[in-house]
Amino acid sequence: MRRLIAIIIISISLIILATFEVVAVKKINTNLLKDVIYLEEITKQNEDNIVNISNEITQIKDNWDNIEPTLCLMFNHKDLSTVTDTLALIQAYVFNNDYDNAVAQVHLLKEYAEKNEHVMGFNLQNLL
Repeated sequence: MRRLIAIIIISISLIILATFEVVAVKKINTNLLKDVIYLEEITKQNEDNIVNISNEITQIKDNWDNIEPTLCLMFNHKDLSTVTDTLALIQAYVFNNDYDNAVAQVHLLKEYAEKNEHVMGFNLQNLL
């Protein structure tokens, strides 16, 4: 009887944890994609002087830096480091007013954000 209760408690805990992971990852991916789309828009609007968006890129990078340690508990850091590295490059290009490279990195970040759903999302391959 005690084993059955222990198995039920462990199963319920795992279901709750898995549900939390799915919801949290979906929210993080959605927020990242919104930030990237916003970054793409303001980058195009400030083509002449992209230094004007340095505060926005710093805020987006800081948000990601706060979320990344939590995600590293669930996912391989190697999969998440591409987003971190790309944000750092965008920030450097913005500070140096290098529009062409900044836009290229923003488009690359958008692709990463869209593909993160496959890497971090709920699918059979991630379960195995």
